[in-house]
Amino acid sequence: MKRALDDTIITGVPTTIEYHKLILDIEDFKNGKVDTAFIPKHEQELAAPQPSVSAATKELVKANA
Repeated sequence: MKRALDDTIITGVPTTIEYHKLILDIEDFKNGKVDTAFIPKHEQELAAPQPSVSAATKELVKANA
């Protein structure tokens, strides 16, 4: 799933790809410890600052420069 998100390129509109990648990195998620309180329990980890431009977009721009 993470690889699919890493390979996804969407331009022109904001996405939640980086947020979902953060979720995939949380140990509780990896271990299947997910319930309806998962997001509130991990609020601090998920509140990390997100880059305004995805790495994929930067690579696309660089490749076309």
